Amino acid sequence: MLGLEAFGWYCPVSRHFIPGGNLMEPLLVTPAEAVAMTGIGRTRIYQLLESGDLPSIRIGRSVRIPLVKLREWIDHKSRSTQAAETSGNH
Repeated sequence: MLGLEAFGWYCPVSRHFIPGGNLMEPLLVTPAEAVAMTGIGRTRIYQLLESGDLPSIRIGRSVRIPLVKLREWIDHKSRSTQAAETSGNH
């Protein structure tokens, strides 16, 4: 998140810092939290969810994104971009 995990957890949506180093970060985030965490627009997040490119789970009518899957998706996109840039330089 913001490097404050040892001291607590920062919620980017509410912009509140929840103190306590022993708190666990959430397993699931809402699309709004994913928007705040990544800087990707709301519409684009929902497009990624609809296409299945960004994994999600449904709980009733609610959509949640497993935080580990969001991080994996970002890592995958980062590696793909780096590989494309590297191969484009030759």
